[in-house]
Amino acid sequence: MNKDNLKTTVVLAEKKLLTTKDFQHEYGPCRSILYRMINEGQITGKKVGGRLFIDRIDAERWRKNLPDAD
Repeated sequence: MNKDNLKTTVVLAEKKLLTTKDFQHEYGPCRSILYRMINEGQITGKKVGGRLFIDRIDAERWRKNLPDAD
C-alpha cells in the first residue's frame, strides 16, 4: 500500500458519514448496486443538503451481516 492510499484509508476511517464514493471505495459495491441496496433496505442512506451519505455504523453492520466467503 503506498503512502497516498494509507492517508486515504486513515481519513475514511475517521469519517462518521460516508459519501457514496467513499462507501464504494471502502466496501466495494458499484454505484448502481449501492442504490439498489438502499432501495431494498439493506443499508440506510441519508440525504444531507441534496447529497446522499451512509452512516459508518450502518455500513459496518452491513459488512458484518455479509455471508462468509468459502
